[in-house]
Amino acid sequence: MMDADDISLPRRLARQVALLDREPGVGVCGAWMRTLGASPEYLFRFETGHEVIACEMLFDSHLAHGASMVRADLLRALDPPYPEEIRIAEDYALWMTLLPMTRFAAVPEVLYRYRMHGTQVSATQTAEQAAMTRRIHARMLDALGLPTDDAAMTLHTAISRWEMPRDIAVLDAAHRWFEAICAANDRARVHDPRVLRAQLAKRFFFLCNLYADGGPSALARFRSFALHREAKVPASQRLRQTVKAALRIDVHGRREAESG
Repeated sequence: MMDADDISLPRRLARQVALLDREPGVGVCGAWMRTLGASPEYLFRFETGHEVIACEMLFDSHLAHGASMVRADLLRALDPPYPEEIRIAEDYALWMTLLPMTRFAAVPEVLYRYRMHGTQVSATQTAEQAAMTRRIHARMLDALGLPTDDAAMTLHTAISRWEMPRDIAVLDAAHRWFEAICAANDRARVHDPRVLRAQLAKRFFFLCNLYADGGPSALARFRSFALHREAKVPASQRLRQTVKAALRIDVHGRREAESG
């Protein structure tokens, strides 16, 4: 699964095998990773527990494909594990197939260096990858009984990619959407309701960073949202958000949220 120009650190396989030996119910084991080849570098601290990873999968592939280890019997049970018609976002499609079959985990240690450059698939085949990701999102939302019309999917995609329109009214729509996801899951019971709400609250808190350049009035708006208040984030993160609003710092996208 590893790209030829990425780097697995020498201890990677030992750490992941140890986790799989220790937890026989886990079939997919990821690891934290740091980017390579672009400045600045970013650290991706992926979630480590199955329930939390499953909730994060509502928005993206979450675990790095090349940094993951999968039990061979699971892959042999799929015919094939990588269908020919899925040429883009094949990692996300694989995780969605495996989620009902096994448990996921990740080693909370940087064991992989992911090289960033302008010719990688995510940079050169963005439209096709986005279309496949949208199809996967639609499958998951449909399983929860949520709408998958164009408006719902456009909003969900913007949230997933940390590319929200710079209109704070969209933040209101995101909060309503997250509450709708919680309500739908309460009925469908696909995810642990408490874990899902906690993860949505955390994600919403970091979405608010995208609007921090709105100043103190934006900060007051953030605090009016239930999910923002509920978010279990370190006090340092709340302080950083307050400072960003006070200084009207313009924050762009996913990497700020995940590396912070």
